Amino acid sequence: MHNFSSFTRFLAAAALATTCASMAQMPSVPGEPALTPKALAAPELRLGAEAPRFVLSPITDGELVQVRRANQASRKWLAIGIVRRIDAATALPSAGDLDWSPVQGGFAAQVAVRSPQAGALRLAIELAGVPNDVEMVFFGSAAPERLLGPVRVGEIADRSVPWWSPLTDGETQTVEFFVPGTSDARLLPLRMSAASHVLTTIASVFTKRVSDIGDAGSCNVDIKCSPLKDSPAFLDARNAVAQMVFNTEGFTGLCTGTLLNDADASTQTPWFYG
Repeated sequence: MHNFSSFTRFLAAAALATTCASMAQMPSVPGEPALTPKALAAPELRLGAEAPRFVLSPITDGELVQVRRANQASRKWLAIGIVRRIDAATALPSAGDLDWSPVQGGFAAQVAVRSPQAGALRLAIELAGVPNDVEMVFFGSAAPERLLGPVRVGEIADRSVPWWSPLTDGETQTVEFFVPGTSDARLLPLRMSAASHVLTTIASVFTKRVSDIGDAGSCNVDIKCSPLKDSPAFLDARNAVAQMVFNTEGFTGLCTGTLLNDADASTQTPWFYG
C-alpha cells in the first residue's frame, strides 16, 4: 500500500482470486490523444534571493499519537501526516506581508514555510478573489532544483476553500508568486492558512517510517510474490495502480487505487477508483 508494488485489499483479493485466462478477457479501452490544453511554459523563478522564512513549532508527541490512532482505525487510507494548527504567534503570511519586487511583466515575491523534521510539506493557500492570471511556482528544500508549476490561479476550479499546494520533499516549501501588470500586489486577498507536515517523502515513494506511522497492514501483497506475477494481464493491472495523497479530517492521507480509461472520447475524464 505504501509503494507502487503494493495493492489494496480489494485489488489483491480480486487479482489472486481471478485466473490468468479470465483476466485476459477483461475489457480494454485504447488510449487516445489528449484534448486538454498544453501546459504553461516550464517553471522558472523570477527571484534569486533567499525567501523570507516562517518556522512552525516542532511537531509534538501528541500529534504523532493522533496519526497512530488514525491508522489503528478501520480505514481504506493511511495517515502519513498531519495538518498543523497555526497559532497567532506563527501566523502564516498574506500578500501584504510579502516583499514584492518589480520583475519583467509584473511583480514577484517569495516566501518559505518550514515545519521542522518534516519529510515533505504542502501549504494551504486562500485564493478567493485572486485574479486568474496570478501564477505560483513551488520547490522543496530537499530538491530545490525541482520546480513545480507554474500553477495559474484561473486553472483552480474551486477557490471557495483553501487550495493545497503540490507536495514537495524537505521540511521547507518555498512558493514564488507572480502578479502580472502594474496593480499593487500587496492588496491581493491571498493568504497562507495551514501547512501539512508529512512524515515520509516522495523520493521514498511514501515508504513509511515505522516509528512514526505504525506497522504495515496484513492486507499488503507484494507483486513479486504473487503466483500471477508473470501474467501480462496481471502486470497490466499492476501498472494501472496509482497512489493518491489528499487531506481529510486534519490528516494527510495516502491511498491506492486503479486508473481507468474514459470510454467517452468527448470527455476524457481521468477516473481513479479507490
